[in-house]
Amino acid sequence: MRRIGILLAALCVAGPLLAADTAADLAATVKAAMDPKADPCQDFYQYACGGWRDATKLPADQVRWGRGFSEIAEHNRTINRAILEDAAKNPGDDVNRQKLGLFYGACMDEAGIAAAGTKPIQGWMKDVAKVKDAKSLMATIGKMHAATIPGLFNAGVEADFKDPNTNIAQLFQGGLGLPDRDYYLKDDERSKGMRDKYVVFVAKMFELYGEKPEDAKAIAGRILAFETELAKNSRPRAELRDPDKTYNKLDRDGLVKLTPKLDWDGYFKATGHPDVTQINVAVPEFFTGLEKLSGNTDADTLSAYLQWNVLRDAAPALPKAFDEENFNFYGKTLQGQKEQQARWKRCVAQSDGALGEILGQEFIKKQFAGDSKKTARELVETIQTAFAGNLPGLDWMDDTTRQRAQQDRLPRQMEGLQQAEDQEG
Repeated sequence: MRRIGILLAALCVAGPLLAADTAADLAATVKAAMDPKADPCQDFYQYACGGWRDATKLPADQVRWGRGFSEIAEHNRTINRAILEDAAKNPGDDVNRQKLGLFYGACMDEAGIAAAGTKPIQGWMKDVAKVKDAKSLMATIGKMHAATIPGLFNAGVEADFKDPNTNIAQLFQGGLGLPDRDYYLKDDERSKGMRDKYVVFVAKMFELYGEKPEDAKAIAGRILAFETELAKNSRPRAELRDPDKTYNKLDRDGLVKLTPKLDWDGYFKATGHPDVTQINVAVPEFFTGLEKLSGNTDADTLSAYLQWNVLRDAAPALPKAFDEENFNFYGKTLQGQKEQQARWKRCVAQSDGALGEILGQEFIKKQFAGDSKKTARELVETIQTAFAGNLPGLDWMDDTTRQRAQQDRLPRQMEGLQQAEDQEG
């Protein structure tokens, strides 16, 4: 626990490093953040950060705030804003800058968003409404997942847990509009109240899309019932922490054997990856339950559930009424966030999520020009030298480990720098 307190205290110091112009400024800022009345031997975090904690209020547009990561993130977001705004105004001939400018500009264009209404999602809403059975359900979900629209379960690509040099498909439980299975299954008053608010929220969103109030309420009730069944098939969060229990590697034949009534060929074809063969099914019982659920659910409920996933995924990019209703539930009700973040903050986050590699390149050009690479290399080499010099005096390290450490001497850091240089060049 003491080590954790020291690490947190280090983060407490990290934020001021960004804002200090001189060493004196930095010293004054760090000193102001401290609580000299606290005993550092008993509570080092309070000693290092107590002054900041007493003087700092949670920003209204945040659900958590820390002196280290939060302030660094806010600092970087401001820099990214300047990059994106400049790209929108002065895209030039660079294709990447044009992409950044167009994306950010479209996100900030509230008038254009209002004029477009729900037209951008009408094609999706019509397509998913065509689902009639379990077979067409899987093909449609595959198409949605290819477009990063969530629903039914989660799918992605990660390294094989027991062969990290190989990437395989990963299938995981999911498909819920509330954060966790317990929101659906607990019987305490708070959980019941949250489910009631969720139904009201879903109904309101369908009303905004054009459904009559009574129809929207009925749709919301069916969606909650369907998601509740998904929740019943899901493992509790604590059980998902066991990596052995969530490693169940199958080939395509094994996946078909597990759930023969789910059209996996149609699903993978729709994702654009029909040749996927190696798959980890993290929670097999979720998918066997899904097979049964999809076969026993009427077409109207299946299509309504898919429409809901399209609608809630697109809500932040739809006209103001959708965006605000979405924030009122997911921000205020679920997380206690008092105010929605300014649009530019949300658009910076969306740009970073969609075009992070490109934005990162522009960030590096702006923030790490000149001798930055040389400085980073000197820093790593200094750490290497200090590390090597400290090895002989470590009495807890045996000779074999010491020799291996002396041979390695942090080579990966230098390799990483070289790879970055090669990619840049």
